[in-house]
Amino acid sequence: MAEKATWAIDPIERIGRWTLGSWRLTGGGLSNPLAKIKADGIGSPMHRQSNPRLHNVVGKGLLTFSRLGRVKLEAIPNRIQFDRVFEPDMKNRAVNDHRYAQLTAAR
Repeated sequence: MAEKATWAIDPIERIGRWTLGSWRLTGGGLSNPLAKIKADGIGSPMHRQSNPRLHNVVGKGLLTFSRLGRVKLEAIPNRIQFDRVFEPDMKNRAVNDHRYAQLTAAR
């Protein structure tokens, strides 16, 4: 795999003090093209949550169950289901890196 998009990843990894291997995505705007573009641009797999438009409801429900003692807080991440993984296409990544270099050079 090519080097990750350090302009996007480095600050997150530095502040969080961990290494990102893949991303988990949610939200109604995650159509197939958008998730694929993100995977290509970042250079990491993007795991899309099942029913992304319901992520608020699912999250609130799981946190409610946690407060009621029905689900342990640590178990919540394992309860989230994902329906698709978007793998980065390094050919597209090269184009993105080139465009980003042009953008930063223009500043």
